[in-house]
This record gives sequence, structure tokens and C-alpha cells, in this order.
Amino acid sequence: MKSNLTDNESAKMTTSKGTIQGYNGAATVDKKHQIVIDAQAFGEGQEHHTLQPVLEMVEARFKKLGIADNIYQKGTVVTADTGFANDKFIGNKFEQPKAGPKGESHG
Repeated sequence: MKSNLTDNESAKMTTSKGTIQGYNGAATVDKKHQIVIDAQAFGEGQEHHTLQPVLEMVEARFKKLGIADNIYQKGTVVTADTGFANDKFIGNKFEQPKAGPKGESHG
């Protein structure tokens, strides 16, 4: 529910300190080169709707720069916390997470 009259693109978000009006940020990082390749702000409290536009933006950027036509078919590893889980988008598109060395999730 949006209720801010001066910034109607922001959203109510529940935090450990109560409810605030704000944005949810998502950054995409190239682990090998240690650089941020995309950053976006979303006026949604839930992250599960933001994974698809982030991945699409990264793919479009890599294609436009001539780096790769489809980076996700070249063995690119995508990791995200469970807040991004969205079966409707992920479906069979990506390999599901596997247990890491200390029970961490990787995938």
C-alpha cells in the first residue's frame, strides 16, 4: 500500500525498528572483477518482484556492450538471498540452489 503523497513511488517497509517509507535497493556485482555492474531502487517492500528486472537489465547491458548475447547461457552464476525467490519467474530458467560447504546456499 502506497500512502506518501510527496513520493508516491516509495513504499511502506517493515524493519526491525518499525515501519518506514522508502525504497529497496538491489545491486549486481561482478565477483571476478569486483565491480558493480547494475544498481536499481524499487518502491516495493518485497524483493521477489525485483530479480527479473535486475537480471534483464544486466543481460541487456552485456548484449549492448558486445560482451555476450546471453550471459546466462555461458555458465554465469547468479546468487541471491531467499527474499528474491519467485517460482513464477525462476521456474526452469535457472538451476536451483545447492548446499555449500557449511550448509550455505549457492546457485
